[in-house]
Amino acid sequence: MKTQYYTATSVDGYIADKENSLDWLFQFGDIEENEDLKDDYPQFISQIGAAATKEVDAPDDRPGERLKDESVADERCPRPLEVRRPSPVLRPPNAR
Repeated sequence: MKTQYYTATSVDGYIADKENSLDWLFQFGDIEENEDLKDDYPQFISQIGAAATKEVDAPDDRPGERLKDESVADERCPRPLEVRRPSPVLRPPNAR
């Protein structure tokens, strides 16, 4: 069995910058429209059997404080994984 982990994280390990902004991430646009990345994501998706994700559901002034379970399905992913249970409030150890 092989595990692949696909995530967006800044070099210092945070997802938001010091101003709690994600603009650094969105500057790249849609991954499938980015010339440098558009071939990598479909290849990644084609190799997985299940996917799970967390959707950030927090006030704008505290991004990442609260996470909400979500199921995710991509038409290229053969067996999406349903995640349906309440999440506790999570704070990573290096949260700002």
